[in-house]
Amino acid sequence: MGEGPARGGEGRGVLTGSSATGAAKSASATGPSAESASAESASAESASAESASAERASAERASAESASVGRVSVGSVSVEVVDPRHDPEPDGWRDLAASARRRAVWSYDLLRTAAWTSRHPVLLAIAREAGRPVAAVSAVLAGPRLRSYAPSASVRAPRLALPTVAVPGSSAERGWFFAPGVDAADQRALLARCARRLRRAAGAAAPGVLWLRAEADDRAHVPGVVRVSRPLNPLAQLATPWSDLDGWLASLSKSRRVDLRRQRRALSFLDCRVGPARDLVEGREVAELLWRNEAKYEGGHLPSTPLALPYVEALTAHPDVVAVAYRDAAEHLVGIALLLDHPTWPLYWRWGAEPVRHLYFDSYARLLEWAITNGKRGVILGKGKSDLKAALGAELVPSYAVAAGP
Repeated sequence: MGEGPARGGEGRGVLTGSSATGAAKSASATGPSAESASAESASAESASAESASAERASAERASAESASVGRVSVGSVSVEVVDPRHDPEPDGWRDLAASARRRAVWSYDLLRTAAWTSRHPVLLAIAREAGRPVAAVSAVLAGPRLRSYAPSASVRAPRLALPTVAVPGSSAERGWFFAPGVDAADQRALLARCARRLRRAAGAAAPGVLWLRAEADDRAHVPGVVRVSRPLNPLAQLATPWSDLDGWLASLSKSRRVDLRRQRRALSFLDCRVGPARDLVEGREVAELLWRNEAKYEGGHLPSTPLALPYVEALTAHPDVVAVAYRDAAEHLVGIALLLDHPTWPLYWRWGAEPVRHLYFDSYARLLEWAITNGKRGVILGKGKSDLKAALGAELVPSYAVAAGP
């Protein structure tokens, strides 16, 4: 994963910020201890680069192998259902996820952590042809909440459980994917095989399967004789065809452009750093800010489950997660934006902050600047606040929930 700028906006002068503060701190480190720290940092960077290179090579190999999948002999396909809490990582899982360019939330370690901290059992169905994985479906066996967390022994789905296809940790992407090259004509049949196994795991009373975050073209691939769909909040995605942040700012209204520059100046008392989350923040301090933000939306008949600390700690330690971290003069974390990296379309995952004005809007500018610098095609801004995101230039992509009967 390429690193973003060590200080947001540094060296550009597009938005005046606090980058000089961090640079001055770094420049003031002298003497033997600074040299030692520099040597350790260089060693760590070298090891990180070697690890990243190995991961890229693995992804390239997996992509080359999967690119020729083509038509699948569906009749010979077997489906393996695993419980991430107890079962080891399935054979070929890492290569499948890498070749399909899945984001960090599909890491099996993160799926395991999510499953242990879920209110309902989480299952993974993997379709294989001749032993090679060609499709995957993640599902939560949702039902009445009888316990604080999912049962620890075996699946033991809740009564009247409804397999809900979604990937834990991200409500902004669909819970299924295919190996590159799988023919579109076979995708529905592969999903039908996976859905059948998931319904069996949920028990005979399962009325069907609920597929979340289906886009318009996906609905034709959702299996089932009886299908009912309803629109969800659209997904905002902002393309970044510009060579620098000035291009994006020029595309905005004059008032929005002036506001963003004024807000950056107003935040100059904070030190903002953009880069790999594991280098900038600790899971506990991130979780506390995320919980603060979630608390604003509590209530209603179906409140969401708070993010579990072990999951936040595991995610912030993942090499493919980028952070925009705001700290005050005492090095206290006052704002955090987390991005799930991707070769072309990273996803703005979560935001949390103390009550400091202008941080939220500034985080968009920082993330977009990072995306432009690192050659991304755009950033997926997630769901919710659609009007605001559209005002920033995002396209709103329709999204649906599809309930499908057998």
